[in-house]
Amino acid sequence: MLDVSLLVDPIFILFSLSNFLTSIGFYIPYVYTVPMSEKLGIENSPYLISIIGASNLVGRIVLGYISDKP
Repeated sequence: MLDVSLLVDPIFILFSLSNFLTSIGFYIPYVYTVPMSEKLGIENSPYLISIIGASNLVGRIVLGYISDKP
């Protein structure tokens, strides 16, 4: 039988809530980047999401390499 007692543990609930709020704070800027840049008159604003994604990729690889160094 599946034990669901963890789901009602206050620490688990707080942990889950904090992860949910953190993920909202991380992904919301992606939703509003293009409309806001178009409002500001920036040309080729859809490319901003690609630039953010490429920067994220490079940063993850570089920081992963650095963190493996002793």
